[in-house]
Amino acid sequence: MTIESRLTSDQQAEANEFLDRLSPWDRTNMEEVLGVIQGLTIKYNGQHWPNNDAIFGVYVIGSNVDKEGHRPDIDLLIVGNAEFDRRYSPRSLERDADWARLRETRGDWVLGTLAEWFRDRGFEVEIPEEIPSEYDHGLSIEDVKMMMRLKPPADSQASPIDIVYVKGNYLPRGEKIESFEDFYEVDTDSDGNALGRIALLEEEVKHHREPIRP
Repeated sequence: MTIESRLTSDQQAEANEFLDRLSPWDRTNMEEVLGVIQGLTIKYNGQHWPNNDAIFGVYVIGSNVDKEGHRPDIDLLIVGNAEFDRRYSPRSLERDADWARLRETRGDWVLGTLAEWFRDRGFEVEIPEEIPSEYDHGLSIEDVKMMMRLKPPADSQASPIDIVYVKGNYLPRGEKIESFEDFYEVDTDSDGNALGRIALLEEEVKHHREPIRP
């Protein structure tokens, strides 16, 4: 398998422009998020089974896209459809309510890895039982979207991070998100228009299958 970046030069320039607007603390945290997801692409690329193709995308959404000036938090959307060979199991032995909620994600690697990474760095991790109405756009929420809220330590100057995660790889009617094009097609407003987003990362893990010889 190989990892291929999908970002065009224009998209990369837009991503860099967004990152340059952030405070040093927020930029560092965005780079940490991107590093975690890139680490998962490498992990998935290295596993032998299942060896299905997969996508990993990270996008800035919400008021960070269409409003000027400092925003009180950073809104991200992460999409992925990788099928790892085993469930994610946190190293932490804590059994508080949020880790119980994390277990409800069925061992999901994206949410689990992000939660443990940021908790190790002093963040408070919340997994709301319901997604706020401002994120009720695009894909149906039921069984598709989850949310994670990362709150920095009280003495930090960093902004909270709200992550909307398009989990798993199935849409409400049973279709499969097999590509970024599938995701774009369904992540629209009620009129079918694309929702505002800035792509920070789009990577595909592709399995190069040997051709069948006659």
